[in-house]
Formats: sequence, structure tokens, C-alpha cells
Amino acid sequence: MKTRTKRLLIIVALLAALGIGFFAGKAVQRRENIQSRQGHGRTLLSFAVDNLERLRDGEAEDFQDEVEDLASNIYAAYYDFLSDETVAFSDALWELWNALLFDGENLPGNEDALIEALTEQDADRLEEIAMGMRTPG
Repeated sequence: MKTRTKRLLIIVALLAALGIGFFAGKAVQRRENIQSRQGHGRTLLSFAVDNLERLRDGEAEDFQDEVEDLASNIYAAYYDFLSDETVAFSDALWELWNALLFDGENLPGNEDALIEALTEQDADRLEEIAMGMRTPG
């Protein structure tokens, strides 16, 4: 009887260890996926900063094309920051994207502030700038 109980306990312990290992592996995989997406998002934000610098410095060949490229980078980055830890920043990117789409002509004069907010990933400042673009004056 004791041998049978020991075997049963060993089997239960092995099954528990396998289950714990599986869920721990899934948690690590999820964390790595989020970090990878956010790294991609930071790359897209650096492209957006490049767009803003060209606009600010008057190097853009076509204002509308540059704003469309900027909006595209912001929209793509929005998806990379969709996680529980960065939901406020992704929401701010969504607001900025909408402002660029519908009120992109109000972008001039906001380039430096946007560069700083994107670089620092400052959600509050991004939403403030987006709101200012939506309601100029």
C-alpha cells in the first residue's frame, strides 16, 4: 500500500510540475511578445519623429504626404502598445492619429512638442496636443 501511495504522489507531483511549467512558459512567452511588439512600436515612433523633423525643418517635399506617413506610423505604433501596461499611451496614439487624419493641417507649430511627447511616450501630453489640433484657436 505504501508503494502504491508513493507512486501516486510521484505521479501527481509530476503532473503538477508539468502544469506549472506549461503556464510559466506561456507567461514568459506573453511577456516576450509584449516586449517585442513595444520594441517595434518604438521603431515606428522613431520614424514618426523623423517625419516631424522633416516637417519642422521644411525638408518635406509634400506636406500632405508627410502627414500621411506620420499618421501611418502613429497608427501602426498604436497596435504595438496595446497592453495593460501601456493602454494610456496607446489611447493617446489613437487620439493623435485621429487628429492627424481629420485636422492634419493644424500640425504646424506642434512638431517640437510632438517630438518630445513621442520620445518620452508621454500619453497626457500627446492627448493635449491632439486636442489642440482638433480645436485650434
